[in-house]
Amino acid sequence: MRLLTNADVASVLTMREGIAALRTGYDDLARGDAAFIPRIDLCAPTGRDDDYYQWGSMAGACRSYGVVAVRIKSDIASWPQGGTQEKYRVEPGTYSGIILLYSITNGEPVALLQDGYLQHVRVGAAAGIGVDAMARPEAGTLGLIGSGGMARSFLEAIAEVRPLSSVRVYSTTPENRERFAAVARDDLGLDVRAVGSAQEAVQGAGIVATATDSMTATFDPAWLDPGTHVTCVTRRELSPELVARADRVVQLGINTIPYGVRTPPSSM
Repeated sequence: MRLLTNADVASVLTMREGIAALRTGYDDLARGDAAFIPRIDLCAPTGRDDDYYQWGSMAGACRSYGVVAVRIKSDIASWPQGGTQEKYRVEPGTYSGIILLYSITNGEPVALLQDGYLQHVRVGAAAGIGVDAMARPEAGTLGLIGSGGMARSFLEAIAEVRPLSSVRVYSTTPENRERFAAVARDDLGLDVRAVGSAQEAVQGAGIVATATDSMTATFDPAWLDPGTHVTCVTRRELSPELVARADRVVQLGINTIPYGVRTPPSSM
């Protein structure tokens, strides 16, 4: 049984390879050759008034790769001022998610992996596949809300499937968005510019991605042009008005976006 750290995974897995692997999994799911258990969270009181313990798990089996993966995460979660969801393990800035990998041929435990890097690739890759499948072919401008690690993953993945002519990024902390834009320009060779408002990031963009820890909608759907493709990390980042306005809503399963929209969601 192999033990793989975040550094081990990062040394061999690129975003392009992550997108290809996830496509294989989705193809298996469409054929009936894959199965999954959606994320389940168990919450328990910590004994403090301002946070909760949160244990989460999810699992999936893929016939093409011959494995089942079980992801487990352990968090202390809080909602300061109700605006964002903050998480840590042991102390702020540390995390402890793991992935257990088993063979579906003989049940053998194959690997134990840290999930930090792999989780970012997985979520970003899913957004990239969505953009590739649903965004207009000519959509080459990205409005990005968020300046953390997941925003970087979204940007890398979308840039893999679309030649981006410009990226406008907004987050609530000016220093963070300026630093994000500068690093992305250097690392990815893209025209990335920090802007002063969510409206400035979103308005006129062919693709809009929101990758934040916000507990509420991050932008007004009135700012969107017709035909804009929107992707997010969590359902909380999108307003009910945006979902109701959408021509198509695609998600894996039915566990986050309700069926009360004009066009029922379809499973990916």
